[in-house]
Amino acid sequence: MNKETEKYRKEIEKLKDTPYSKTFKFKTSKLKKSARTIENSCRD
Repeated sequence: MNKETEKYRKEIEKLKDTPYSKTFKFKTSKLKKSARTIENSCRD
């Protein structure tokens, strides 16, 4: 696992500690997409 993905994972963990809201959902999906994009670009 690369450092960028680890960084996003930590951000998601941090978000999980905050109260659940639409913002949480939006941010999490955005972070997951970013993490996935980074992982895919690393595979190439």
